[in-house]
Amino acid sequence: MQNLIWTRFYFFISSLIFIGLFWALFIGSEGKKLNSELRIEQADLELSLNDRMMQNKELEDQIREMQNSDIYVEAFARSKLGLIKQNEEFIPSKELQSNEPK
Repeated sequence: MQNLIWTRFYFFISSLIFIGLFWALFIGSEGKKLNSELRIEQADLELSLNDRMMQNKELEDQIREMQNSDIYVEAFARSKLGLIKQNEEFIPSKELQSNEPK
């Protein structure tokens, strides 16, 4: 009999704690404020992620273009690897300079 009373008491206290936590997290003013702040932060992070993905796509396109460009390969070989012929002057274009790896 006494065990049944303690079980009911434990269940009652546990229920009160659960309801209090639920209220504080989801229904109370602090919970709503926190939920709103987290949603705003999530939206900002999604925008940042989309920007990073666009930048990543642009860089991938530039890399593919460089890998498949004969002009870039020639300019890189001549300027960085010293493959300029004797008595030859290499004048790199500004476009090639901006795309060269550092």
